[in-house]
This record gives sequence, C-alpha cells and structure tokens, in this order.
Amino acid sequence: MTARLTSAAIIISLLVTAVAFDLKWGATDSIGFMGITLVPLVLVITVLAAYELASMIASRNPSTPLLIVVLGSVVTVGCSCLPAIWKDYPADCTVGKLGWNSLGLALAACIAIVFEMLRFKEADRVIANLAYSIFAITYTGFLMSFLPALRFMESNEVGMTALMSMIVVVKASDAGAFFTGKMLGRRKLAPKMSPGKSVEGAIGAVLTGCGASVFFFAYIAPLIHQDLQPPTTVASVLFGLVIALTGMIGDLFESIIKRDFKAKDSSSWLPGLGGVLDIFDSILAAAPAAYVLWVSGLFN
Repeated sequence: MTARLTSAAIIISLLVTAVAFDLKWGATDSIGFMGITLVPLVLVITVLAAYELASMIASRNPSTPLLIVVLGSVVTVGCSCLPAIWKDYPADCTVGKLGWNSLGLALAACIAIVFEMLRFKEADRVIANLAYSIFAITYTGFLMSFLPALRFMESNEVGMTALMSMIVVVKASDAGAFFTGKMLGRRKLAPKMSPGKSVEGAIGAVLTGCGASVFFFAYIAPLIHQDLQPPTTVASVLFGLVIALTGMIGDLFESIIKRDFKAKDSSSWLPGLGGVLDIFDSILAAAPAAYVLWVSGLFN
C-alpha cells in the first residue's frame, strides 16, 4: 500500500506540474502553444504503453513486431497532435480535429501491412501478426489519441478543462472502487475476468465518480476557465456516471488482456501500481466517451 500511494503521489505531482505549465504556455499571449508539455508527455506514455502490450502479445506470438507496434501507436497519437501546429486552428478545416486520429490510425495500419510484406518469406502467421499489431496500435494508439483531441478542443482553457474533467473523474472513480472494495467488498463483480473486483467496489466507483464530477465543475473548472458556463448538477452527474462506467469497462478489459496473456501486471516499472497500461486502462476507455459528451453540447 505504501509503494502504491508513493507512486501515485509522484505521478499526481508530475501531472499537476505539467498541466500548470501547459495551461500557462498555451494562452494566446504566450510564446508557447497548447500541448507544449502535455504532448511530449502523452507521446512518452504511448511508447511505454505500446511496448508493454506488444511485449505481452509477443509472449504468445513471438513474431509480433514490437518496433512496428510502438511506431504505429506513436504515429496515431502524433497525428492527433498536429492541430497544435496551428496557433489558430482553421474552423473550416475539412479534416477536422478528430479526423487526424483516424488518418493516423490508417497510416499506422499501412505501416504494419508494408512491414509484413517486406519480411514475407512464406505464408505463416502473416494475418495473425497483422491482427495483433493493429489491435495493439488501436488500443494504445487510437484510444490514447483522444487525450490530445480533448486538449485541443476549442480554446486553451476549454481544452484543458475537458481533458482534466475526464482525468479527475476517472481517477477519482478508480480510487473509489479500490477503497470501497477493500473495506466493503463481498460480492464478486466479474470473477472470471478480475477476481479482485466487487459489486460494492463498482458502486463506490460510480458514486465517487459522480461526486468528483460535481466537485470538479463547481470548484476546479472555474480555476481553469473563468468564463465557462457552469453545467447543471444533472449534467455533472451524468458526466460522472458515464466516465465512471466507461472507466470500469476499460479496467475490466485490460484485466482480460492480462489474464489472456497470463500476466499479473502490464509491467513492473511503477512500484505498487504495475505498468503504464495498469494506470491508463480506465483512461483509454473513458477518453472517447468524454470527447463525445463535450462535443455533444452537454456543457453549453
């Protein structure tokens, strides 16, 4: 528990620092640009997450190209970061900000296909290699690319509020699930997928996520974006509910991946927490849901 709390404290401190600098340098009167600290951070996280997943896959399918998976994931996330090049992204751009994510994934898939063609000697596991590679790129690259998509939404302040709303709520939900499950957990939620998760923990996750959402939009969001129209309590609770549920789905899905490849954690880089994927599993699933909620006009 001590190692877990220490690692979590270090990560939170680094994230808060990166967010503070990114918000400051992303202002219109700044010499920097949106994403100046968070874009390098998310690219490093993508590399680590892609490597972890590719390594697990390689334990079963040794011909899985680790470098191609990492490269494809970085290309996908990198393309989603292209709007950062423009100081004022053109509103009439036919690609649209989210379109870069899809183009990046398509390019990454082409890279994987060309690589298999270049190393082809005989028809043996070509489709399996491609299936594993494109799955890993989609999971660690395409889903991760929604983090830049949230960051580059509308303006510097709106984008940061959108990104932080998702991270704060999903991580509060994770914490709620962990502590509620430890104290009150009795009934197994999904014993075959993740024996440690309980129904009580899931309820705690939802309640904590909804409460964190209401708190964030009432007290934290105004500090980031002073002109943001406060959402209704119903809208805040709805956001917390959706993010908490999708976060749990992401957590359970990564549990399936680890059980499938007989791995306890995605890696052992972070004492008490496991690997990068163990931290970002819920975020990967919640990020697209958060993007949809923000572009739907829920907070207008």
